[in-house]
Amino acid sequence: MGMRGPVPKLTSQRLGHLTRSDRERASSLAVSGVVTAPERPLEGLHPVAALWYDSLKQSGQSALFEPSDWAAAAFLAEALTRTLDAERLNPQLLTAVWNAMEDLLTTESSRRRVHVEVRRDRGEARAEHSLTALEEYKQRLGG
Repeated sequence: MGMRGPVPKLTSQRLGHLTRSDRERASSLAVSGVVTAPERPLEGLHPVAALWYDSLKQSGQSALFEPSDWAAAAFLAEALTRTLDAERLNPQLLTAVWNAMEDLLTTESSRRRVHVEVRRDRGEARAEHSLTALEEYKQRLGG
């Protein structure tokens, strides 16, 4: 689990430069091969659990997932199903499932705590459209 306390600011929101300890804290591990997201392994999942598991494939942090992370996600989908299908909601089990989901960096705050930021590419089509609109605006102004 990440550090405790307030959620750190995004790197783009931080003022100043990174300290030596910030740079030393950042680490990486080089591995070979590509991990592909497996199909949802379990039938009979609660619709919310199935939605959560399937959404992981589209989430940016899943690029960091290892096979053990996908196995953990399958386990959590099953645990979430049991929690949601129970006659009475078990708050302790729900808390445990939620905390484990955060360990997989499935919330914005959990990603910020470990200094992982997901930036979506908005696509070239949108950029081209914006440039076209800007050019039209310039022409109308006589520029």
